[in-house]
Amino acid sequence: MPLVFDSDKEKVWLEGKVPLYIIKRLHEFPNDKRVVKNGILYFQPTRAMIEWVDTAFPDVVWKGYAASQLAKFKILREMEAGARSQRVGDVAYVDIPYKIKPYAHQNKALFLARGKTAFGYFMEQGTGKSKVLLDDAADLFLNGGSNGKIDTLINIAPNGVHRQWVNQQIPTHLSEAVPYKAAYSTPDPDLSEKIDMRDTLKFRNGLRIFSLHNDSLSHLKGKEFLRQLLLSGKCLLSLDESSRFKSVDSKRTQSVIELGRLAKYRRILTGTPVSQGPEDLYSQLLFLDEDILGYSSFYAFKNHFCQMGGFKNKAIVGYINQEELIQKIDSHTFRVLKDDCLDLPERNFITVEVPIHPEQRKIYEQVRKNFFLALESGEIMTAKLAMNRITRLQQITNGFIWQNEKKDKNTGIVVEPFLYEEFPQNRVEACLNIIRNTAKDTKVIIWIKFQGDFKILCAALEKEGIGYVDYVGSTPTEKREPNIKKFENDPSVKVFLSTPKSGGIGLNLTAASEVIWFSRDFSLENELQANDRVHRIGQHRVVNYHFLVSPKTVDEKIAARLAKKLDVAFNLIDLRDFFS
Repeated sequence: MPLVFDSDKEKVWLEGKVPLYIIKRLHEFPNDKRVVKNGILYFQPTRAMIEWVDTAFPDVVWKGYAASQLAKFKILREMEAGARSQRVGDVAYVDIPYKIKPYAHQNKALFLARGKTAFGYFMEQGTGKSKVLLDDAADLFLNGGSNGKIDTLINIAPNGVHRQWVNQQIPTHLSEAVPYKAAYSTPDPDLSEKIDMRDTLKFRNGLRIFSLHNDSLSHLKGKEFLRQLLLSGKCLLSLDESSRFKSVDSKRTQSVIELGRLAKYRRILTGTPVSQGPEDLYSQLLFLDEDILGYSSFYAFKNHFCQMGGFKNKAIVGYINQEELIQKIDSHTFRVLKDDCLDLPERNFITVEVPIHPEQRKIYEQVRKNFFLALESGEIMTAKLAMNRITRLQQITNGFIWQNEKKDKNTGIVVEPFLYEEFPQNRVEACLNIIRNTAKDTKVIIWIKFQGDFKILCAALEKEGIGYVDYVGSTPTEKREPNIKKFENDPSVKVFLSTPKSGGIGLNLTAASEVIWFSRDFSLENELQANDRVHRIGQHRVVNYHFLVSPKTVDEKIAARLAKKLDVAFNLIDLRDFFS
């Protein structure tokens, strides 16, 4: 007798009692949301479950919702196989009225995505993924796709980048055949920003373009605004730097996945889709379409593709079924690396050893030993506390101690006063020497991490008479765009002083060809993004990256971790090494 499964949108059930041989194979099911109740097997009608059962038991009979889903999945499999074969060879030229003719890799990306409901541009920073998205939107506006034509493009990007997207990317790349109005969101808009938003909301004679920043989706007001936009038109919804939405539990990730179903088309863009492991991909691909991976639960996905171990079997210690995952990803995304597609100049990565000053060393060793002894004594130390202590060591290595004022939550009384103290160090002089040794017309970016870095470098640059502009958290919004233009065009401005979180995403800084990492970020993704502000389309000089490292300090530990393409992880498994 064949197995007969009936179903609705919520569940699939086996008609009749569960045979013994099915019970024996339950542990092989690729989903943890299954149950045998009163002798009847129930599970969710996800792609992973339906396809697994259909393959494992060839004589199975499907009824109801699952039968229509299986037919859909078979069509999807054929499409995926075709997409994988297209990735390998040459593709036809996509003939639309471009503003700027695409490179071959940009044409291929658009060809593979053209007209599809969901697609991911996994294009390394500097390969022109924003242009591809705008060409994609123009094509969908002019010619339509699987769900008809669009009249609205909504792009969600990191804060600051979303503004630059409207001011620079759209005017540079959007086809002149597409009439448009564009506006970006801001929590405190000035009069001109209010007018732009009002006019764009009313515009119906072309393409409406809205650029929203990531953080707005963490709040009810921002979520509701996005919902109303999606309901007001035929929308293409894109996530620029979609890796910022990899945290399954965050409010903004949950909001954008939920609301994404209201869009006619969905796109994701990132050059760093994975910074830790395949688990980073789950929420990004779930936003595109839950049938790509086939799992409605992150935990089911993790159990199928990640090897679990460690304490209480909750840590990811390896990866399994990788070929299956690669095939699923490749069918719905296009990966572009700069080395594969662009004739860009070479990059040099240079470690600059900075001897730590004797006075610094005394302070550093005292703090380090105290931290290590606390670990050895069994003192309870959370991951957050340990990371704070690593940060303190990093500050000391840079030549200062900075501690913000702390107040008692209940009384408001100051329990720890503000503390800022500088001491002799060699780091600033090493930084200045690199700048002095560059040609007169060479521009330099200095990446910093701390307020203390900013304070001591500003003083040093001013004393040295080196012109600079800043683009940090405290830089007023109205000065950010002018500062970029001054850096690009003013010969008297040699240095762009910024943090990876402020200036490391979305900006085009090809005016520079020398990059100094005064202090490194703990995030591999942030560092890769920041490095690619310079090495991208439009760069014609060799790019030199200088990493300031003080031997036998936390600098070396951070550098070694990032060299292995790992974040400085927020866990306690290997943090002891930073203090030993």
